[in-house]
Amino acid sequence: MHVCTLRAQLRRPVKLLVLCPDERTAAWACTPIEIEDDPNGMVLRPWALGPNHIPVVEDWEQARSSPELAVLSASAHGDNEAVLKAVLYALDTVPEDRSLIYNDYIVSKLSSAAQKTWEALMATGTYEWQTDFARKHIAEGEAEAIILFLEARGLKVEAEQQKRIRECTDLDLLSEWVRRAATVREVEELFA
Repeated sequence: MHVCTLRAQLRRPVKLLVLCPDERTAAWACTPIEIEDDPNGMVLRPWALGPNHIPVVEDWEQARSSPELAVLSASAHGDNEAVLKAVLYALDTVPEDRSLIYNDYIVSKLSSAAQKTWEALMATGTYEWQTDFARKHIAEGEAEAIILFLEARGLKVEAEQQKRIRECTDLDLLSEWVRRAATVREVEELFA
């Protein structure tokens, strides 16, 4: 049990926090646990948080100032579109590696309907990207799609041309290049 190991390493009391998907699970999860092998007769009393214990974070500035709370709010209250918009805005404030983990966590906790809302918010053309993080990843995806499309059409995309496409972060220009990629006879026409 990680709690016992951590307690032994730190030589101090530790607490176990359990994030629960519903109130019934939270009520069950806070049941005290006797640690039989502990010479001091340790009884672990977990802290259990259900959706009712997690605040609804709809304010974008509050979400940015406390992105982890916004993530928890989205996982507990994801059927509220304002909560999803706020957490999307908050993801821009954390490092990219953590933002990817947070996004994965949020999506895994959303209902099917909320997942569709989340996807719609993130769909190109239907949502004005608020975060540099989102704009960067959309741009990267668009650039890769342009290169793959040109190559699938049998056009050779030189290394310098690939670099120019991949370094573009202007979503409007990338959208224009996507349209041009369908008709150009040579890659250089893309940039005309």
